[in-house]
Amino acid sequence: FTSNCATLTVGNAAAITGQPVNTTVCAGDNAVFTVTGSGTISSYQWQVNTGAGFADMPGETNPTLTLNAVTVSMNGYQYQVNVFSCTAIPITSSVATLTVNTPISISAQPVAAELCLGGNTSFSVTAAGTGIGYQWQYAADCSSAWTNIPGATNATLNLNAVTLANAGAYRVVVSGTCNTV
Repeated sequence: FTSNCATLTVGNAAAITGQPVNTTVCAGDNAVFTVTGSGTISSYQWQVNTGAGFADMPGETNPTLTLNAVTVSMNGYQYQVNVFSCTAIPITSSVATLTVNTPISISAQPVAAELCLGGNTSFSVTAAGTGIGYQWQYAADCSSAWTNIPGATNATLNLNAVTLANAGAYRVVVSGTCNTV
């Protein structure tokens, strides 16, 4: 009697040739992490660390991890992937960190002012977001062409000893890493 045929397949142990890298996106955008490997790779398992250690991400078993519409609460999360091969022990990638930038929002707008010749006033804006920058502008009225005021790049614009030439409209353009308002 002769037994059935049994085949032996020999694979090369896997190696990670391209590590996931830190990724920075704006809230609401998608974030993508990728690993590349060589050798015989049987599967992948992505993991996330939200602050309590790494845990498997159910269903995330591809070489590319796509996180859709990331939120600010995900800022600082860390990701790694286990690459499984012909050995019993997986190869773990390096850790990649997600940075989520916050879009600009304005919570307090400048308020109109009325004062006498020679008086002092200021216009202020309260804004939040990542990488905020300010540029105050002037126009004869709100429907005229706006002109940047040189050096007026703070949240507050101070006007001291006003003259008739200061009468008009003022606004601020708030820009940031993710958007401009």
